[in-house]
Amino acid sequence: MRHWLAVIMVRLKPHHQDGSWGRRYFDPRFWPFSESTMERELVMRHERVPEELKAYGQWVNWRMDTGRKIPVNPATLGNAGVQWPNTWASFEKAWEIATRHHLGIGFVLTQADPYTCVDLDHCVDEQREVSEVTRSILTLLSGYVELSPSGTGLHIWIKNEVPVNRRTIGIEVYSSKRWMSVTGRHNPHLQPVIPERTAELAELIRLHFPSEERESQNLPVGLEDEDIWQRLFRSQNGALFESLYRGDTSVCYNDHSRAVIMLANHLAQVTDLDAARIKRLLYQTGLVRAKWEERRGQTTWIDYQILDAIRYVAGRK
Repeated sequence: MRHWLAVIMVRLKPHHQDGSWGRRYFDPRFWPFSESTMERELVMRHERVPEELKAYGQWVNWRMDTGRKIPVNPATLGNAGVQWPNTWASFEKAWEIATRHHLGIGFVLTQADPYTCVDLDHCVDEQREVSEVTRSILTLLSGYVELSPSGTGLHIWIKNEVPVNRRTIGIEVYSSKRWMSVTGRHNPHLQPVIPERTAELAELIRLHFPSEERESQNLPVGLEDEDIWQRLFRSQNGALFESLYRGDTSVCYNDHSRAVIMLANHLAQVTDLDAARIKRLLYQTGLVRAKWEERRGQTTWIDYQILDAIRYVAGRK
């Protein structure tokens, strides 16, 4: 067990008149103090969750299962889902269940609320420092920022008038059809208020998803597998696709699952959601692992990832 004594101190010029990112501290009192994954997942701060989020009846609990967060219905302790409003509850109910059963809490994003959450994964290192890219995003959005349950990521909450769901390496943006874990672990020197940042989010999309529309166009029908790979390799992000094809996961923070998900998403785009072809193409890469054919309920691990990619891409069309 190790105690974290470092404090992230990000000193930047104020981006907004309120100076909200002029100087930020992440107080170690609100960080997990154990190396235990479960303890890290369950640390929450009731009093620091934004009051405006508490006012919505869009809360769920969650538990860990084989490395994944599973949403839980606060009323029944059965499964919850973003598509089932009758499995959501008030904040107080979710909090009560969380404390009684040692579960996490999460907020369901819908088109009926004004919120967007930007999820930055694996951006806080062991020295509690963040990269220049992360700092630039924090400065641009200047939103309500929380540490993720693991303590290695950040969630940036903003209000946004143009709903958007986007995902790329290290950056995920969600406005609806998604639930996000909430920890309440944020800068204790700032009020937990969620600002309006529509224009800033549009700039984030422009900067970090510049080639998405071009690369998401379906390729001509009848192309051989080799032709698909070669076109991807020649695209603007060709070096990334070549690395994933070779099985190099360093481009995804050495996270094998993230690498597979990233590549599956792009293959879903260019194959017009053809599950069989996506699977065949994935098996041509150096990412193949024995766990791909392990059962996960009614399906295998790899088939689940493919179906998830198809659902994600289809939801954006």
